[in-house]
Amino acid sequence: MARELAAVEFVANPIQRLVDKVRNFGLTWMTRLVLYVVLVDLGFVYFLPMAFMLLTSLKSPLDLENPTVHWLPTQIFYLNYSFAWQQLQYPAALLRTVLWVTIAVIGQVISTMLVGYGFARYSRIRGAEVLFLLAIFTFLVPPQTIIVSMFLNYKVLHWLNTYLPLTVPEYFAQGLRGAFFIFIFRQAFRALPFQLEEAARVDGAGPLKVFTRVMAPLVRSSVAVAAVFSVVWHWNSVFLVSNFLQQTYAKWPLSLELQQFTSSQLTQGNSLASNQGFQQSSLLTPGSVGAIMAACVLVILPPLIFYILVQRSFVQGVERTGLIE
Repeated sequence: MARELAAVEFVANPIQRLVDKVRNFGLTWMTRLVLYVVLVDLGFVYFLPMAFMLLTSLKSPLDLENPTVHWLPTQIFYLNYSFAWQQLQYPAALLRTVLWVTIAVIGQVISTMLVGYGFARYSRIRGAEVLFLLAIFTFLVPPQTIIVSMFLNYKVLHWLNTYLPLTVPEYFAQGLRGAFFIFIFRQAFRALPFQLEEAARVDGAGPLKVFTRVMAPLVRSSVAVAAVFSVVWHWNSVFLVSNFLQQTYAKWPLSLELQQFTSSQLTQGNSLASNQGFQQSSLLTPGSVGAIMAACVLVILPPLIFYILVQRSFVQGVERTGLIE
């Protein structure tokens, strides 16, 4: 009877059905058009500074002084990169940074994954929610407000001028924005059914084996998200690194080398402007602008390559956890 009524309705109202299809197609088309326009605009906003930095790093001082040269250089000037390579002490600084970031990221991802798993699976224990709120609260506290106490504690432990203050806290689910990763893994593990763990326990698996063999492989996308954010934040860290490493130049990572290089170029630009008696003194000379941009390209290139390698897993993890950066 229902099929007969549907057939009668289809025959009686063919024009209405055609109008509904056209209307739905128009709405879908307009929605996609607006979405693509917004995505292209956002992509342009993020791509424009990168393109400016890369093209400026390839310009010669003559191109930088020429007001008619806006984007494309008249000739490729590679000396900016050779100069930045030497000033940054790039090979040694890159090796130090990669080793430090790798050790810190591995410890932070593993420890925060364990803590996030505990908060997700043992939330019924009294006080668990309070502990989770306290952990999230640590993410809201700026490091500038507690740097004095951290400095004094690490001084007592004789950890200053070493990488210990920058790596040991990561293995205890703290360190650089560790609470953020706890939240990521807590949300990921809460989305998994409890039946998986129960089945593993029935098969004789212990708690550690359940976590490593059953639960951890199911949150690989969240691991990629945490790894990408942790790599970027550690790679670009300047405040904590400069306070704990201080004047130990032989241990400086690329972030501090870049800051020192930029400061030296600014100082040279100011001294040159004052010596020549410019009425409107420039902070940077044309040659230093290209060198600074080349140094920035060299510093951001390794994490950019890392992101390209884990891009698919990172996007999947963002979709599942609902994170927006």
